[in-house]
Amino acid sequence: MEFELTQLSGALLVAVAAFSYLALRAWRNHSLEQSRTLGELPAEVTHAGGSTQLDGSYVVTTVNNEPLNRIKASGLGMRGRAEIQYSQAGISIWRTGERALHIPASDLIGVDRATAVIDRAVEAGGLTRVTWRTSSTLLDTYLRFASGAAQKQFQEYFSTITPKQNQGENQ
Repeated sequence: MEFELTQLSGALLVAVAAFSYLALRAWRNHSLEQSRTLGELPAEVTHAGGSTQLDGSYVVTTVNNEPLNRIKASGLGMRGRAEIQYSQAGISIWRTGERALHIPASDLIGVDRATAVIDRAVEAGGLTRVTWRTSSTLLDTYLRFASGAAQKQFQEYFSTITPKQNQGENQ
C-alpha cells in the first residue's frame, strides 16, 4: 500500500512539473513572438519642467480593443505598483520590479475609463485606459490610480492634448 502511494505521489509530482514547464515555455514563446511583432518599445520620455507624478498601479497592456489579449513582451504582462509621471512630452510608468514603460505624446491616441480587463474588474470607470501606438500595433495600457481625484486629473490633462478623445467606457 505504501509503495503504491509513493508511486502515485511521484507520478503526480512529475505531471505537475511537466505541466508547469509547458505553461512557462508557452508564455516565453508567446512573449518572444510578441516582441518580434511589436518591435522596440519607445525610449525614455524627457519630462522637462512641468510634469506631474501620481501613485497608482500598472494593470496590463493589451492589443487595442482586445481586453483579453495580454501583451507579455518586454515585461508588460505583470501587474504591479507604479508611479505614473506625465507631461506634454508623454507618459512614463515607473513599475516596481519591472522596466519602465514610456509613451511619447506623439504616440498617444486617447485616454478614457474602463471597468474590466483580462484579470481585473473594478467599479464602473475605475480603470484608466491609455490607447497608444507602437511602430506597427495599437495598444491599450490600463492603469489604476490611488484615488478618483488623481484619475480625473490624469484624464482631464490628456483630453486637451490627445488627437482623438474617446470619453466612452470600455466594458
